[in-house]
Amino acid sequence: RKDLYSKQKLEGDQETLRSFYADQGYFEFDIRSTNVTISPNKQDISLFISLIEGPQYKTGKLDIIGADSLGIDTQSPLALVKAGSVFSRKAISDVRKTISDALSDKGFGNAVVNPVPNVNEAEQLVDVRFEVTAGPRLYVRRINILGNTITQDDVIRRELRQLEGARFSAKDVRRSQERIQRLGHFEAVEIDTFPVPGVPDQVDLQVKVNERASTGSINFAVGYADVEGVIYQLGYNQRNFLGTGRELSIKLDNSNVTDVYQISYTNPYYTVDGVSRSFYLNSTQVDSARADTAEYFSDSIEIGTGYRIPISENNSVKFDVFAEKIDLESSKETPPEILTFIDKHSSNTNLGLRVSLAKDSLNDYIFPSAGSLASISLEAAAPGSDLEYYKVSLSGAKYFPLFGTDYAFKTKIKLGYGGAYGEEEDLPFYKNYYAGGPGSVRGFKSRSLGPLDTGNTPEPIGGDRRVLANLELLMPAFGSVGSKDKRLTAFVDAGMVYGVGQKASSDSLRMSAGISLQWYSVIGPLTLSYAYPLNEEEADKLQKFQISLGTLFR
Repeated sequence: RKDLYSKQKLEGDQETLRSFYADQGYFEFDIRSTNVTISPNKQDISLFISLIEGPQYKTGKLDIIGADSLGIDTQSPLALVKAGSVFSRKAISDVRKTISDALSDKGFGNAVVNPVPNVNEAEQLVDVRFEVTAGPRLYVRRINILGNTITQDDVIRRELRQLEGARFSAKDVRRSQERIQRLGHFEAVEIDTFPVPGVPDQVDLQVKVNERASTGSINFAVGYADVEGVIYQLGYNQRNFLGTGRELSIKLDNSNVTDVYQISYTNPYYTVDGVSRSFYLNSTQVDSARADTAEYFSDSIEIGTGYRIPISENNSVKFDVFAEKIDLESSKETPPEILTFIDKHSSNTNLGLRVSLAKDSLNDYIFPSAGSLASISLEAAAPGSDLEYYKVSLSGAKYFPLFGTDYAFKTKIKLGYGGAYGEEEDLPFYKNYYAGGPGSVRGFKSRSLGPLDTGNTPEPIGGDRRVLANLELLMPAFGSVGSKDKRLTAFVDAGMVYGVGQKASSDSLRMSAGISLQWYSVIGPLTLSYAYPLNEEEADKLQKFQISLGTLFR
């Protein structure tokens, strides 16, 4: 039905023509007339648009007038457009916006930037003078918070970088909005500016939030993952406990492979400076035979505490101290390399430390579409522990917004390296890295890539080194632009795990491509993916359709 006549569409098309020509240097372009005629049979309409293009102009000299004493950089905005390039109204508008944003960051929120063109018809050049009327420097009188029926005001206010009584800064307002959105408690966050009546140099801010319904719940869930099989989950998880922004989690997971019992508590503002403190207690029983990996049994308990210390707006360092006791058992199918280890270390008590340096500038906790996330971490057992080992891991993800906030391109890489020191020779086998499946290389069975054991029926045993890479296009699910609980992705994955003595090379990486649905359901993050392996080998175990439950989409 796009061929049906509409006066409004015709007017819109004329504006599209004007914008197109204005961005191609046709400064004198004009639509002389538009005629609409109806055919004698009253069934068809013909449109006649008479226009004049005129000559194509180039960009001449650019100047900024009235901004010398305002403390902004006047050279960077002008560098966006090169003298001699084809004149573009959009490019001039971008320069105007850049100047306006710079003034807003300096407190001149009501500044007016007016581009005044000067046409040189003889040389077909357009000089532009940007006239700045700054107005008074603005200050924030009051910040009002609306829409938070559960979350306490101070949980939101402590994320604000624009403060009451301080000079207004558009940059600080944007950063405040990002930090509140990253909490994960809200589906949407808006910050609007309102002038104070009768006071020209003051404004009020209104922070309006739309609280997310599923920041926590008491739940019983039945799920499925390709490694774990059927999963029964009972737990209480609240990331915004009693509206305080603190997180309390109690969880019982039972599957074919693991029985996990966890309790953790985190206070993200243990100090007013944003130092967080957490406590946790975990009990885990593993029957690895059901995961189609090298067979063994383990029963472990771990208790620990951690502190996260911000060192800049986006960077932080985290320290975890933990004590772990693990008992290992073998079966008649346990391979020789694991059997030798269990005979020597059937029961172990380790005191360990985890240290990580992280950068997080993502714009959203649940569905990020801009910013980056990077970390380098070390896990090591303290000297004197029954097992002396270390693991170094690097991870980095970058999001590039496309076509607004509903589309984005994501790149991600993860590297891991482990080993032992003291009397130990190799990384303990139960600390090995694995690859394959959700979160690594989809399309291949979980934990299936890499070295095999030397038993009668060889199974994956993991390795002390890992390489993973991912490219992903993020888009609205089923055309639902603006959806707050789901999105689609098209991805390419690559990765491999290497054992002791194996040489890492790009030729050995396994690759896959596919699509996935990311859904923040009532039982937590859920991902459904279908992947097609691109370079599988005969011995590889494939699994094209996979499900992941409980893993964040980052």
